[in-house]
Amino acid sequence: AALVRAGQHKKASQELELLAEANRKRKDKGEWGFQEWLHGKTGEAIGNSEPYQAWSAGMYLFAAECVSHQSVPYF
Repeated sequence: AALVRAGQHKKASQELELLAEANRKRKDKGEWGFQEWLHGKTGEAIGNSEPYQAWSAGMYLFAAECVSHQSVPYF
């Protein structure tokens, strides 16, 4: 959202792709983990990270909306 607000739409789109990759990470085998914690260097789910975190999923949807419409709807 911040990149979209700053008019950096290409960078926002690139970062959204990276966020999607991060949200796909799971400790177990499966798809779309939306883990709570990811290692800062490896990007792997770590510790007691729980899958299906609503805030992770919600912010991904918000970011996708911002990139899609090239505007930030609420702020």
